[in-house]
Amino acid sequence: MSRNAVPGRRSPVRAAALALGLLLVGGCSTTPDASTADSTGAPGATSTPTPTPATSTITARTTASTTGAARPPASTTPSTRRRTAASTPLPTTPFPSTSALSATSATSAPTSSADLGGDLGLAGLNDPDCRSAAPPVVLLQGTVSTVESNFAALIPELQRAGLCPYAHSFRFGGTVAVRETAAEQADFVRAVLGATGAAQVDLVGYSQGALVARTALREDGIADRVRVLVLVAGTYHGTTAALLDRVPAAVCASCVDQRAGSTLLQALDAGGELDGDVRYAAVSSRADQVVTPVERQTPDGPVDRVSWALLQDECPTSTTPHESMLADPSVRRWILDALASGGRPSADTLAC
Repeated sequence: MSRNAVPGRRSPVRAAALALGLLLVGGCSTTPDASTADSTGAPGATSTPTPTPATSTITARTTASTTGAARPPASTTPSTRRRTAASTPLPTTPFPSTSALSATSATSAPTSSADLGGDLGLAGLNDPDCRSAAPPVVLLQGTVSTVESNFAALIPELQRAGLCPYAHSFRFGGTVAVRETAAEQADFVRAVLGATGAAQVDLVGYSQGALVARTALREDGIADRVRVLVLVAGTYHGTTAALLDRVPAAVCASCVDQRAGSTLLQALDAGGELDGDVRYAAVSSRADQVVTPVERQTPDGPVDRVSWALLQDECPTSTTPHESMLADPSVRRWILDALASGGRPSADTLAC
């Protein structure tokens, strides 16, 4: 589905970027780090001729952020969380330009499993011929950002670990309502499953990507198609940061959805913290000033379903901020371990 700019009117992406000073939830730019080697022992991915897959037509979605009833899942009683983590901080890297965001504004959702949207300028991304013994990995970006700006460093590391990465750009840089993006990403997950023949995918959600994943699991019928949900500095419960209070819904509907206590979050909270049999692994940094409080970046749930890693628990001197999480090699190693272990990452894979 695409949204076309109105002549003479500033595009929502440019307006959002200017209003937020290019300093919002997400938007870190990363570059591949060739020195970061995979140590997960995941099975190698190969590109082989693909059997003719069953196509999965993706329906255009225009659901407003305050409409549509949530589908109540079986509730899960909150219990304890496990904290394990460490980090090596890297300098903050630039946000993507508004022109880069605009390039993804009108990107249509793929219409079949044979059309996954191309590689988005990232070699090996969305390759329907990629095969791995592990589930496909679908990457969910942050707000006012792009797949490339968020995941350029992680994608080649996923490939070296024998995994097959996929991603579909959020429209208008992720400034549309979270429910709209969640519905589109759920359709993309179904397209990936149709293209690969896999039974389930793993999701990696950064910043807004975490809330998009939570919404899609709850309201868009993919809870049984997801094995692991990895959350990186995610707005799983929204944020109390004052930054979002200054952003009107007309400029960034998803920013309103990500405010703690929003209409969307109240609906999701009413249905419980977890969905299906998905395992959740979350990583946070105490230096995060964008998604606050950091303790709310993870679901509440029993330790056999939820793992939470706080960087400073293992590396007290870490100063990695929100926008540099995916630029931090230790965070990327933790993500690889979370995927390889089925959502049970070990603190031993993290280093200062």
